Amino acid sequence: MRVKKSTYSTQLDTVTAEKIKSYAKEDCRSFSGMIRWILLQYIAEREKEN
Repeated sequence: MRVKKSTYSTQLDTVTAEKIKSYAKEDCRSFSGMIRWILLQYIAEREKEN
C-alpha cells in the first residue's frame, strides 16, 4: 500500500540549502529526500524523549 505524500513549500536561507544539497549528494539522495530524512530523524529523536 502506498503512502500518500503531500507537497509543502518552505523557505531556507541559501547557506542552509547549500549544506543540505551537499549532504544529500554525499548520501546519494535528492534534496527533497534529504529534507524528508532529516525531518524523520528529528521526529524519531523527539519521540524517544517522550
